[in-house]
Amino acid sequence: MAPSYPARVERVVALLCNPSAGGGRAARVLPEVEDALRELDVSFHAEATRDLEQARALARAAAYGGEVVATLGGDGLAGCVAGAVREIPGATLGVLPGGRGTAAACCSPPAPGLTMACSTS
Repeated sequence: MAPSYPARVERVVALLCNPSAGGGRAARVLPEVEDALRELDVSFHAEATRDLEQARALARAAAYGGEVVATLGGDGLAGCVAGAVREIPGATLGVLPGGRGTAAACCSPPAPGLTMACSTS
């Protein structure tokens, strides 16, 4: 059975991007991701991360604020952020692949295209 995707993400999305992931791939696709989120009428703010400590702090603040936390980067950022929000009640994490392999995102059923990936909650 094919996965179904919601028509709209109802909460604000905190999009955390590691601009160095994938040799700069995440930074290059960030505008495309932002366009897809706007097209879907998703409220979001994007933050470029400097290091994992800052990524943890941004993720925790967003999750405690009731936002969906989404990463655009590789396994390092996804794992770091997952660990940071795992014990926060109601926290939701989205992973958009932006690294070289992003094995974490490969464990989920694939969304057919970037726009559908952005609309998945």
